[in-house]
Amino acid sequence: MKKLAIFACVMVVGAGAAVAATVNIPFFSDSAFQSFVGLQNVSTSDVTLTVTYFQGASSSASTAVLAPGASLSWRPFDTGAGNGEIQGGVGDSPFSFGSITIQSTGAVVGRYVQLSADGTTSSFAHNVEITP
Repeated sequence: MKKLAIFACVMVVGAGAAVAATVNIPFFSDSAFQSFVGLQNVSTSDVTLTVTYFQGASSSASTAVLAPGASLSWRPFDTGAGNGEIQGGVGDSPFSFGSITIQSTGAVVGRYVQLSADGTTSSFAHNVEITP
């Protein structure tokens, strides 16, 4: 009976905890290239995004809250206002290249886009989808 009571308490506490999922962008470059991350909340409640930038052993993290249907687009390494930040912001990475981990408490979709500085030689995009 005691084990059943402990199990019930754990289930109640676990049910109240927010579930989060993570997606990684293994490499970004936002100095010789222009990089953009765009995400949209596709759930019916607010989601909290935690964005962590890594370069070697160093890291930097910031958070943002997106309302249902709201979107956010930013450059990972933004050196000033108007430098590619489209809407909102999740803080700026201190690194011009590295990797990014994005954790979300709800469903978001988006895209990571990297363009060559001249816009003609090379570019690519990858879909980003987080579904906790």
